[in-house]
Amino acid sequence: MEYNRYKTEDFVLDPDFRKWVMTSTAESNVFWENWIQHNPDKLDTVKEARDIVLSMSKVSYQPSTNLEDEIWASVKNGAALQEQKKTNVIPLSPASVLDKPKEEDGISAWRYLKIAAAACIVLAGSIFFYTNYLENQKAELAELKAPEETIIKSNPKGQKSTIMLSDGTKVILNSESELTYTTGYGKKDRKVTLSGEAFFEVAENPDKPFTVQTNHLNTTALGTSFNVLAYENEFEEVSLLSGKVRVEKNRDNKHHEILTPGEMIQLDREVNMVKKAFDPEHKAMWRNGILYLKDTPFDV
Repeated sequence: MEYNRYKTEDFVLDPDFRKWVMTSTAESNVFWENWIQHNPDKLDTVKEARDIVLSMSKVSYQPSTNLEDEIWASVKNGAALQEQKKTNVIPLSPASVLDKPKEEDGISAWRYLKIAAAACIVLAGSIFFYTNYLENQKAELAELKAPEETIIKSNPKGQKSTIMLSDGTKVILNSESELTYTTGYGKKDRKVTLSGEAFFEVAENPDKPFTVQTNHLNTTALGTSFNVLAYENEFEEVSLLSGKVRVEKNRDNKHHEILTPGEMIQLDREVNMVKKAFDPEHKAMWRNGILYLKDTPFDV
């Protein structure tokens, strides 16, 4: 049939054209796409005829049941058609044929292959990094959920020891003293418990203050060095050598004291906090094995 001589009205009156517009099949889509590729000057005429056919039949047209079955069968079998030269994609409607953007000669295949290859590389990279991210998140979550174990460092009478915590904090533990912390130290917070006496050189970390808990006091520091005395049956003391610390009672965090170097907190008999001055040179001499005595009588 010589469609290349058709005018708009000829297409409108052509039964095969009308059937394609209203009930297109894979075969008819392939036919009209090929025909338009060979007759690009007729594209506007075909579009105009298509619009007229649609406007004439929009309200009253209803395909029969048999025709619907035929259409579905054509759609299912359409993937097997290979008549098109430049693509294996089968148009599904007249609109996909008529409104198809024009391609420049000789560039489409290579261009799309390059784009597809680049997209695959990006996708593969994204999957790789996302998978690693998920694995790291799972590992961190498992570590947080793992039960924390208690670590106890203690010294017998006459022995001192130096303990390096995971964050770089240095603890010099005196004799007959005990330091307790957990395997989770440094992850969410930095808390230790002391019984006896210890000197602390705290690694700086503004996001995670360092806290020493004793029977009656909590001493909190960011980055500093201080001495804590908390033997049983003795008055507890916190002496600051450098930096700044906050001292409060375990059961009364409304009242606290801020110490500066050379100041100390001592609990009296009524367990009240008393701030005093002290000599930094003498307070921590025990670290070097020196016993400092003042106004202490000797038995002769």
